[in-house]
Amino acid sequence: MDPDLVKVIDPRIHRLDDGTLFPFLHTTPIFPEWPLGARNHVDRIVSEEVAAAVINMGYHSSIGEAIQNCRKKAKSDAEMEICDTMPPTYFDPKARCDTTRELAELALAAGKAGFHNGFRPPRSHYSVRTMQQDAGFIVQDELGKHCSTR
Repeated sequence: MDPDLVKVIDPRIHRLDDGTLFPFLHTTPIFPEWPLGARNHVDRIVSEEVAAAVINMGYHSSIGEAIQNCRKKAKSDAEMEICDTMPPTYFDPKARCDTTRELAELALAAGKAGFHNGFRPPRSHYSVRTMQQDAGFIVQDELGKHCSTR
């Protein structure tokens, strides 16, 4: 795409961790949207549990958001009591059976702190790998193997 065909309104400058400038104009904060990966030495059970936790975080967080919205809309002490005591299924009948109020609110807070809206397994790794190679995060060594630079 020809960058001259796009007008970036109120462009921002972002410095990467190593101090170099992010190479593209942008108007919003930059947060990575890359898949979660596990290195070869990480036990498979651990990597599967981490992936499941990150996926489930979105489900739990949606209940936390519903609880928070309930509190914002409460107009009386009785309504606030409902918001503060009802089980997750009150806010969403399809809530996961392992969702607790505490977990829901923790997931919501973690998502906000980490700028996470959700997570899903990637449909394809090819475009992400190409992007990571182009950005220099993955390089090909002299044996033709792809290695992470960080």
